[in-house]
Amino acid sequence: LGDYQFDVDTTAILQSIVGGADILSRFCTPFIINRTKLSARFAYLLSLFGLILSRFWLTLTYDLTWVVVVVAFFGASKGVRSVFMPLVIPNYVPLDKLPSAQGLQNIMHGLFLMMLGPLIGYLRDKTGNYILCIHVMNSLTALTIFLWTLEFVYMRRQKKNTFEDQADVER
Repeated sequence: LGDYQFDVDTTAILQSIVGGADILSRFCTPFIINRTKLSARFAYLLSLFGLILSRFWLTLTYDLTWVVVVVAFFGASKGVRSVFMPLVIPNYVPLDKLPSAQGLQNIMHGLFLMMLGPLIGYLRDKTGNYILCIHVMNSLTALTIFLWTLEFVYMRRQKKNTFEDQADVER
């Protein structure tokens, strides 16, 4: 937010809005998702989409009123992501393999942060602002959404083909 030429007090207020929206969404999200019966994975994907939108909007707006709206949406998306990120793997991995899967996820997360963190810092240093960094992060997040969507379509087709094969066998 320093790139927006806001003073320290305004930046602190904006960061507080992010934190407040994050905490509020962490509290409210489980109740909302429980009523809608969405899967943890789909809710996580929605939060990633929300993060992409809010970060993108942040690169386009400099008006304080709109920045407040965007950072509140960003905080809410972060909160939803924080609720569902640890629930995705347990929904798809057998209980006996869960510790290994969680460990592998943590290692991969750490490796990606160690590899991409310096790259993001380099981009920030070369460009003098965070706009390109935000677009790089959004691109990686969009890649995740794209790959998960492809996997979902593939698994749906596999399930449909298996169902059709079983119907043929029964005839």
